Amino acid sequence: LQAEASLVAGACLALGLKYAGTGNLQARQVVAHHLRLFRDTKFSSWTQAKAASLPTPDVGLDRYTVETCRAVLALSLGMIMAGTGDLDSMVLLRSLRKISDHSTRYGVLMAIHTALGFLFMGGGRWSFK
Repeated sequence: LQAEASLVAGACLALGLKYAGTGNLQARQVVAHHLRLFRDTKFSSWTQAKAASLPTPDVGLDRYTVETCRAVLALSLGMIMAGTGDLDSMVLLRSLRKISDHSTRYGVLMAIHTALGFLFMGGGRWSFK
């Protein structure tokens, strides 16, 4: 399950790198779809060590895997829509920030805020080339 989640996040990162700064709507749609799925994913209360020592099909994803995949997908979306100021992307990225709590890791929060920064890069005048 963790490998599948990481593969999805990695594939979306590849899309983000390929379409960085283009504002490609199809790429945005794919990444946003997967980001919504990960946003709504409930993570298991099991720790990684416990899940590794007692693997069962119903364990689910641990918190760190879900948060890392969310962060990668947020950065991918930000790269694709860089400099566009796309409102739908902003709403989705802000929803990630709102579900964060005191135990959300700093790197995850940094990735979400970096993606928001990419979205409005240069006040909508700059992008990646």
